[in-house]
Amino acid sequence: LDIFDHPAELAHARGTEAGDFRQAPAVPRDTVDCSAFAPSFAAPVEPFLVQIYLHVPAQAEEAASLAKESDAGATRRGRTSLATQIARGSSLAFELTCKHAEIDEPYQRTVWQGVTQSVSFFVTPPDSAGIALPLKIAVFQDRAPIGQIRFTMPLRQAQGGPAERTIVGEATRFRTAFASYASPDRAEVLRRVQMLRMVGVKCFQDVLDLEPGQRWEQQLWKHIDEADVLFLFWSQHAKSSKWVTEEWRYGLKRRGVDFIRPVVLQRQPFIEPPAELCELHFNDRVLSLIDDL
Repeated sequence: LDIFDHPAELAHARGTEAGDFRQAPAVPRDTVDCSAFAPSFAAPVEPFLVQIYLHVPAQAEEAASLAKESDAGATRRGRTSLATQIARGSSLAFELTCKHAEIDEPYQRTVWQGVTQSVSFFVTPPDSAGIALPLKIAVFQDRAPIGQIRFTMPLRQAQGGPAERTIVGEATRFRTAFASYASPDRAEVLRRVQMLRMVGVKCFQDVLDLEPGQRWEQQLWKHIDEADVLFLFWSQHAKSSKWVTEEWRYGLKRRGVDFIRPVVLQRQPFIEPPAELCELHFNDRVLSLIDDL
């Protein structure tokens, strides 16, 4: 269910009924944390469970207890605050990606109701003992990417002996973003940036106000170093832009591929991504942000 495609559900989330224009009561809002749970290790080709819990900070232990009820071996692998007050009725979604592993239903959605709640993923690793799988969970609020949790899953056969220390991953809430885009796409980019601001992600305004060439003349590309994420607004114009290419290549060199999140502006025909970024799933339906609005 996409809340943007169903006016009645959106009205309910805002605290009104569809067609009712009387002043609505204030919608309760909560500070929400997002915690990821998974086993300390997994065996090759044996499915394991990744659980994502949404909870208020005071209920962190409740989330851990509930995770263990579903999987006795579950340990907290990452935790991040969503940093903004989340209105009850807001749509939150999670996308799990993992190279070399099969994921049953990698995209899960829920609606925040003010109580501890979860989504789960079943992951089947390859037949490769002795490696560590990199897992990444992207977090979305009302289809806008607002953060991510990353951790690794060691693959080894179960054996006796003392338990190994669980490696806790890295959790990031996107607070500042660099928007890389081609000039002909500015109107569509500003539309999406407004949505990002509504969920607490700030894009550098001086970057948005200038032409790409001017951004480089004024060395505003240095904002890339200060950002939590680089949103690459992708289209044929962006692919052809010298300046967009310079920006994502700088971000890739300085921060790595996980720093870059494509936002697809042009769905048809499909625009092939650069070879260096091909693992970023440019054809993923959740990356267009608001193209269905």
